[in-house]
Amino acid sequence: MSWPPFTPAEVRSRVRGVAVTFVTASVLGFAAAAWVMSLTDGGDTGRRWGACAAYAVSVGLLLASIACLFATSRLVRAVRSRFDPSFPWRKDVSDLITRGRGDSIADDKRELAARYAAVLAVYLPFQLVQLVLLYLGLAGLQLAALLDGSAGDNAPLRAGIAVLVTLAVVVSVPYSLLQIARVRRYLAANRELLSA
Repeated sequence: MSWPPFTPAEVRSRVRGVAVTFVTASVLGFAAAAWVMSLTDGGDTGRRWGACAAYAVSVGLLLASIACLFATSRLVRAVRSRFDPSFPWRKDVSDLITRGRGDSIADDKRELAARYAAVLAVYLPFQLVQLVLLYLGLAGLQLAALLDGSAGDNAPLRAGIAVLVTLAVVVSVPYSLLQIARVRRYLAANRELLSA
């Protein structure tokens, strides 16, 4: 059995799939939003096109987030086929590795921990991108409603949601990047165990 259980080419293919989903959904979303807004009367043309673009990008981000879920579900299925279902210490190992305390893993568990780190090194970046795309898509929908004037009396609420979602991204991204760096550091230090 080779490790990691998926090749770099497979990972790149999934990344391309997410990118194609974003571009396709954004273009189709822009066309749909422009068509719907052309049916309504009046309004500032520049503002209308800005709102169309905001809706389109938001739809693209949300659908790309869903595409990330599909990509990681395939990775998870591949991993489950390689790990014993009775892997009760998986959460403990994951916590130790992502907190930078992988040295405290027992010697008899180090090989399996290195294999699990190889999985986390691919899974965690996908998870981070999925959450960022989701949050930015939700914030974009709020901003689009503000741009096209459909927010009405809810404009302060929509602006607040956009700010809170953006803050969630700003807070969560550095923590996730730190976890990814720790996993990759652990994997680099224990890579020889993957060939065992």
